[in-house]
Amino acid sequence: MKEKADALAGLPGYRWDVDIEKTGEEGGCRMKRKADAHQRDQVWNDLSAGQKKAVSVSLKKEIVALIDAAGSGHIGGSMSSLDLLLALYGTAHISPGCMEDAGRDRIIVSMGHISPAYYCVLAEYGFISKEELFEKYRRLPGVFEGHPSNLAPGVEWCNGCLGQGLSQGCGAAIAQRLQGQKESRVYVLMGDGEQSKGQIQEAIELAAKEHLSNLVAIVDQNGQQASGSTKEVLPVPIRERYRGAGWKVIEINGHDYDQICDAFAEAKASDVPTCILADTVMGKDIPGIEHDWHYHGARLDAGQVKEALAHLDELLAALPEVKLPLRSWSGIRKHNPAGTVSFTCGEAVRVYRQEEKTDGRRVCAQALADFARCNPAGSMCVLDCDLAGGLGIDCLNAIRPGTMLECGIQEHNALSTAGGIAAGGVRTFYMGFGMFALAEPFNQLRVIDQNHIPLKIIASHCGVDVGQDGKSHQMIDYIALSNALLGSELMIPADPNQADRALRYLAGTDRPGILALPRSVFPVLTDEQGEILFGEAYSYEYGRADWIRRGCDAVIITYGIMVQKALEARQMLEAEGLTCGILNLTAPKCLDEEKIREAAETGTVVVIEDHNRRSGLGSLVGTFLAEQGISCVYRSLGVEKYGISAGPEAQFTYQNLTEGHLADVVREGIRACREKG
Repeated sequence: MKEKADALAGLPGYRWDVDIEKTGEEGGCRMKRKADAHQRDQVWNDLSAGQKKAVSVSLKKEIVALIDAAGSGHIGGSMSSLDLLLALYGTAHISPGCMEDAGRDRIIVSMGHISPAYYCVLAEYGFISKEELFEKYRRLPGVFEGHPSNLAPGVEWCNGCLGQGLSQGCGAAIAQRLQGQKESRVYVLMGDGEQSKGQIQEAIELAAKEHLSNLVAIVDQNGQQASGSTKEVLPVPIRERYRGAGWKVIEINGHDYDQICDAFAEAKASDVPTCILADTVMGKDIPGIEHDWHYHGARLDAGQVKEALAHLDELLAALPEVKLPLRSWSGIRKHNPAGTVSFTCGEAVRVYRQEEKTDGRRVCAQALADFARCNPAGSMCVLDCDLAGGLGIDCLNAIRPGTMLECGIQEHNALSTAGGIAAGGVRTFYMGFGMFALAEPFNQLRVIDQNHIPLKIIASHCGVDVGQDGKSHQMIDYIALSNALLGSELMIPADPNQADRALRYLAGTDRPGILALPRSVFPVLTDEQGEILFGEAYSYEYGRADWIRRGCDAVIITYGIMVQKALEARQMLEAEGLTCGILNLTAPKCLDEEKIREAAETGTVVVIEDHNRRSGLGSLVGTFLAEQGISCVYRSLGVEKYGISAGPEAQFTYQNLTEGHLADVVREGIRACREKG
């Protein structure tokens, strides 16, 4: 078993977990999970107060040893939060055997730096191997990272960036509600220092608005953070913020198990979201570091380690014996922590005719409406940030109540919430303008991407054609930002029909992805015989480029709205006897290498795009040609400066992205190729 664990541990996507006995029927398996959880509950509840304290002290010894062995780790918050974690995992409906059960409780740890306590508690309850934890904490292959990784069983979210956990919890609670899991709860453990983050206030307000009575926030209120006491660094009226938004607030001693469990019971009976403010002690039970903010992240020296272990042994000697671990680790297997609600993109596709004038956002709104009609309530969710009317998705709740979630103007919270919903198995879409869907909440997207959450982003208003709104709204970095999300796909369709198919493709996958669209109306593309290019028989295939036109003198590689510029430039060149091919490359993160090689055989390749020239398709194609040693004349056109407030055509003129300038560059490239011989 250990050899198998070692072999799998280094593989992304594999998770350690306890094997549960299959009964042969899903219903039987589900019954065993419930019995499993009940048995676990009794283990904790049947302990005396002294035995619970003994478990806590024993784990504190492990935390000291774990950090010392790794050579790094955060000890102060691990000690202050340990009792909360022990009680939480001892009473919540969650166990190693029910991690695929959609009805399980969710526990999200927002302050990821307390991973020593988090992992030790998970090992105590049988989620992970204690032996493996001590062998691999903060070491390769990275299963037990310094901030929790969801490669480790029991960890719902990779969290290292403070302030996002409550938003993720909002999403998880909404997913439970959509799926009718009325008895399930979401618990989010946070630090008091991170309460100064604005995103937490956004999540507080959304949870109150949505009446998320199944959401419980737990604040480890130890009064210290990395640079000093919370009162000195930035005092925050935590109690008032939650209470003012309509939450139930319960104040307790975070080291008193009776108070902790009573608070959990009170929260479960509440008809509004609950915040448990738990007063705790930084560095609890470690001599010399209690209440000392320096030990937020400082490591104990050898003398302090020896003194701490000796002191903890003294405490244990005065406490009753208890058999540890509370639950043994018994196996390993890969599992999907989210589960998935069945979803269909419908049998029929929409076909837009040449006479129809529409834009990408309307096309996607129509497709989302189709999804809402053909899927049951609770199977999908579309999040909006005060743009529903402009995006055309304001009709969704009329089609299927509960389909659209209005978050107001709080993009950071909305994206993390969307991630939480998607992680709960609901097919989830976030739709907004490119600047607010990609640029503003980039860190939230990065965390979602690291968690392998299949969130679908529809980013309208990408490129410079946003026009009079000016440079603040002109999204010229959508490829660069998407490229930095290592697990997400990116699609930039060239016309309404391709936009429809690309969204249906994306919606039907279990992977995260981004659909980037211009603001302007874009024409329906046809072939040289006038037939619709992406008609009813067309199916979108990620990474496959499309020949819009063939040509032997040069090829223009482009995407999106710029395909139309390429077609107009081609007409100009045809009048001079030059034939220019046009290659529509919709997936810049997955280059169609075969077709790029074919394009280079003409001797001249020109890329044009309404994106930052330094970080878009031009740089990707140029790098590919150089790395492959492919010889051709190569030119790229793109955005070289911030835009202005003017109409789309004025923007293209300002950026030298007109069909006339493109024709000049292609003409010059062909000439240079012929001179080179």
